[in-house]
Amino acid sequence: MHVNIESEEEKQLLMRQLNITRGKTITPALRKFALTLHFYSPSAYDYVRNIFSKSLPNVSTLRKWYSTVNGLPGFSSESFKAIAMKVEDMKKCGKQLFGCMIIDEMSVKQHVNWTGTRHQGYIDYGLGGMTRQTDNLPFAKDAFVIIVVGMNTYWKIPVAYYLIAGITAEEKANIILSCLEELCKTGIKIKTLTFDGAANNLAMSNVLGAKLQYPDLKPTFQLPSSKENIHIILDPCHMIKLLRNTLGDWGTLFDPNNQPIKWIYFKELVNLQNQSLLHAATKIRTRHIQYFKEKMKVKLAVQIFSNSVCDALIFCNEDLKLAQFQGCEPTIEFSRRVNNIFDILNTRNLLSKSPYSKAIDSKTIETIFNYISESIEYLKNIQYKNKNGVLQPIISSIRKTGFLGLITSLTSLRNLATEIIETKQLPFILSYKFSQDHIEMLFSAIRAKGGFNNNPTVAQFEAAYKSIIVHAEVKSPSSANCMALDDTSILRVSSTQSKTENLQSELLDLLCSAGTDIEEDDEIITLYQHGEFIDDIVSYIAGFVVRKMNKVILCETCLNELKADKSASKLLDRKNRGGLIKPSNDVISLCKIAEKVIRSYQGICQNNVINRMTLIAMTRISIERYFQNLSCHILDQEPINNHLLQLIKLIFNFYITLRLHHINSSTNEIDHVTKIKLRLLR
Repeated sequence: MHVNIESEEEKQLLMRQLNITRGKTITPALRKFALTLHFYSPSAYDYVRNIFSKSLPNVSTLRKWYSTVNGLPGFSSESFKAIAMKVEDMKKCGKQLFGCMIIDEMSVKQHVNWTGTRHQGYIDYGLGGMTRQTDNLPFAKDAFVIIVVGMNTYWKIPVAYYLIAGITAEEKANIILSCLEELCKTGIKIKTLTFDGAANNLAMSNVLGAKLQYPDLKPTFQLPSSKENIHIILDPCHMIKLLRNTLGDWGTLFDPNNQPIKWIYFKELVNLQNQSLLHAATKIRTRHIQYFKEKMKVKLAVQIFSNSVCDALIFCNEDLKLAQFQGCEPTIEFSRRVNNIFDILNTRNLLSKSPYSKAIDSKTIETIFNYISESIEYLKNIQYKNKNGVLQPIISSIRKTGFLGLITSLTSLRNLATEIIETKQLPFILSYKFSQDHIEMLFSAIRAKGGFNNNPTVAQFEAAYKSIIVHAEVKSPSSANCMALDDTSILRVSSTQSKTENLQSELLDLLCSAGTDIEEDDEIITLYQHGEFIDDIVSYIAGFVVRKMNKVILCETCLNELKADKSASKLLDRKNRGGLIKPSNDVISLCKIAEKVIRSYQGICQNNVINRMTLIAMTRISIERYFQNLSCHILDQEPINNHLLQLIKLIFNFYITLRLHHINSSTNEIDHVTKIKLRLLR
């Protein structure tokens, strides 16, 4: 019997179980698997180790591995040694290793722990708790963490952390410079420094030698020893969040042509979607508008300024000509511009087809540079009305950070590309390498070590940090309040599926009565409020239904009847970049009837609700009216189970399933918003 073993971890585990290994050597692949599994859950580690006949190393072995790493506040010497090894590996290939430095702070619980030799929990700038006098030391409130991400490789590594209770710009700048000097000794060339828009960070950049004030913008400083240019990046996600907050709080901004950019249009779009119970292929929901309790969730800001929202606004304004969206063109232009800027600052795929998501290389550099220059001019000329009603540039206001941050990042990206691409030091640049996402994921891993504890103590932080340094591909251990004292197992229940209710007889009865009722009118414009909006959205969804059916239908004759050459949905035309499917009129008509059944159905919480709705929809149609080109195709098939019946039933089934999932998620969204309102009213 041939067994296909895909991963190296599986192979090593099997070989150790079969005692085929030489001595007690543990391969790097098995070591990584053991550390990662133990990081996730010590209980799961014990279970796997027992099941596979002690093939995994003992927990005491893992502790020995961890003990080789210092893990104390300050520089992590092991990380610098690892980077130096990567530099040597690159040199053997005739390449130079480039890197990005990213900094951020993570909140820790104010709690002191005595290990037997030192205190954990006080502020620590690298002494490792060995201070002789701790009486006057404040408790640590945050961990200031520094990580390095390889620009032309695929790894990241934390290199230092400090326990702080507030830190001045000068102190932070000194730490950064010291870390850069240490990294310079390893041979890596650090080209960027990324941080968020905190005032302390902006002041730190001035101490380093940069200048983040407009118009005298200088987002670059030099490393004293090597004279290397370090380009400053303000994390794009955080900057767009600040843009959202500014527009949402002030309500109106003005573009370079003095045209209003209004937050109200996003509100109107959400209201329209909520009232019609359908969404115009957007991710924007009520929580995106009522963001006040979720200001830290970056995705809510990024999803507002997206192409899908822009397409929906154009659809409502130009196609449906709804009065509440008249004059939204400047808002659409602003959103589209912000979306494209974010794409440029977030490129991660060398082969992307989107013009703004492509990596910067010798082919795309001119086009992207032109758009960067246009965007900088656009952003710096955004205006607001002061208390006297006079228009002033937003970059001179108290809410300038988001706009200035994007200008800074675009300028730094342009300078970096000029320095590296045009001199052919690197063939391309992926701007996602500069993102703070890397350090945020590190923080998530550290929190996961404590069972998704969002406020770990210093001792917990240090333990998780050491685990990551030793190399675990991380996320939560179990912390039970009792121990198993014997081998008693939980009584197993049967996992055999029970037979579902046979609806075949009901289907036959309904098919016999199909068409006996008055034929349903598939037009729903006159029945519901916002009928034209609903009508178009259903036609758009019909295209997705056809896409799903393409995966399960093998008959080419039937598949040809599902598609059309011309679209019946204006929204589909707006969003189509060449990959969307245009459904046939028969598919659209059936989807509209299914939509009416969903809206009129009362027992949505019943068992087999999808089958019941499908059967109700089947009774409301005259089957011979649909897909008339299949009339000859079905002559050689069973009368009650031919392709025509299967096709109609699948359309109803797919559409109803899709809509019920949407209704469920919308209900959860309403519950989430309600909880936030209750919190605000406390």
